[in-house]
Amino acid sequence: MSAYQLPPGPSGPKNLLTRVLASIGAAVALVVSFFLGAVVFLMALGLMVLVIIGVLIRVWWLRRQFREQLRRGGGDDDGPSGGGVIEGEYVIIKDRKRKPGERH
Repeated sequence: MSAYQLPPGPSGPKNLLTRVLASIGAAVALVVSFFLGAVVFLMALGLMVLVIIGVLIRVWWLRRQFREQLRRGGGDDDGPSGGGVIEGEYVIIKDRKRKPGERH
């Protein structure tokens, strides 16, 4: 048997007090890691809920604006009349005579 190999059997500490302290330390580490994981999970869940609420509020706001625009007459009209009517002036340059049967 070489000097670097462990003897057959349990390879933990031989002293009972050391074993008990190691078991308590392992249990504490397990509990702390569980609670730390739960806190990280709840923080991620809370962030996801906030993002979802933000998206829902944004969709509600856009739908509300769209409905209001439809109620007012709709259209992307920048004119002063706001009713979708294009106003303008024209001048007849040459009055042409219509042939019979010709439509406007």
